[in-house]
Order: sequence, then structure tokens, then C-alpha cells
Amino acid sequence: MDQVMEKLKKTRILALIGIIGLILGTILPYIKVSLFGYSQTLSLWKYWEGKVIILLAVLNTMFIFKDYIKQYVPQMFNSPFGKWIENANDKMSLIPTVLSAVFAIYLYSELSGEMGSYLKYSVGFYVLWASIACLVAFSFLYKGNGEVAVQAQVGATPTQPMQPTAPVAPQPVQATPMQQPTAPASKFCPNCGNKVDANVNQCPTCGSQI
Repeated sequence: MDQVMEKLKKTRILALIGIIGLILGTILPYIKVSLFGYSQTLSLWKYWEGKVIILLAVLNTMFIFKDYIKQYVPQMFNSPFGKWIENANDKMSLIPTVLSAVFAIYLYSELSGEMGSYLKYSVGFYVLWASIACLVAFSFLYKGNGEVAVQAQVGATPTQPMQPTAPVAPQPVQATPMQQPTAPASKFCPNCGNKVDANVNQCPTCGSQI
């Protein structure tokens, strides 16, 4: 039981059930009228009362699931009214929820008056009231994403700020001295081909200048 309650506090399943129930409550047969042996079931879908309930279901959806709507259908918040809902507190979803309950009481009092002896409430009536009960319970049980965020912040390990490192001065590049070409130790006479010392300017064999 405790696990179920924790899940209801951290998820929006009750709100989803309540919104779907509001819509189904208008589509399903709401009352059954029996008069002079003739009976007929009526739903709220074709009447203005049903349109009001659908409108309240849409408002509940925009308040409670506005994060999903902003992600997939952001155009719904382009109007001034949509921007007001976008910036409103999450607890403002109580407004359409309370209005749904007030309207359901209004329908019950109107139908239980002069026609009370000729009608019986059908499945739509009970679905509508059950969905309102889910929305009211959601308003008081749901803790929102704020609690999860706080828990995540408490359990998080603070990170140490990075210390700036001093820039390293570039080391000068030392030029490598170019090596001078070494003179050959010997050379050959162009006349006779004799190998002589490199410092000799005249061939000792033939006497030619080198």
C-alpha cells in the first residue's frame, strides 16, 4: 500500500485517469429517461453541458501536462491565455478541477428536480464523478518534480572548481650552426690522371698546372 501511495505522489496517473474519465463521462450514457413505457438513454456529448465538461478537461490537461504539451504542441501556448497557463503555478489545476465538481453538482441538482422520478443515472454519471474524485486526489497527493529535483541535489556530490594553470612560456629554439663543407684530401691531374695532394698546384709527374 505504501508503494502505491508513493507512486501516486510521484506520478500523474491519477490526473490522466481523471481527464480521460471526464471525456468518457460525456460520451457514455449519462441518464436513462423512462416515460409512459418509453425509455431513452442520453449522453452529455450533444448538449452544452458536455461541451463545458470537455473544456474543463482540456484546461486540466494544459495545467497538469503542460511540459509535454510544450514539447510536442507548443502552439497551444501562443495565445495570451496559453501563456498565462504556461507561467501559472502547478496547483492552479485546482481551478478546473473544482469547476468540474461544481458543474457535476449543478447537473445532479437540475436533473434530480422535476424529472427525478422519470430518470435513472447511467454509467456516464458514475464515470464522471469517479474522474472528479481522481483529479481532487491528484491535487492533494502529487508532490511534483520539485521533490525529486531536491533529492537529486542533496545526493549530488559537489565538484571542485578547476584551478587555472599558469601558461608555459615557449622555449626558444636554438639554431643549429651549418657545417662548412670539408675540402677533399686529394685531387687528380687533368692531364695525366695522377693522384696528387689537394694543396699541390702542379702535377709532379707531368708538370701540368692543376
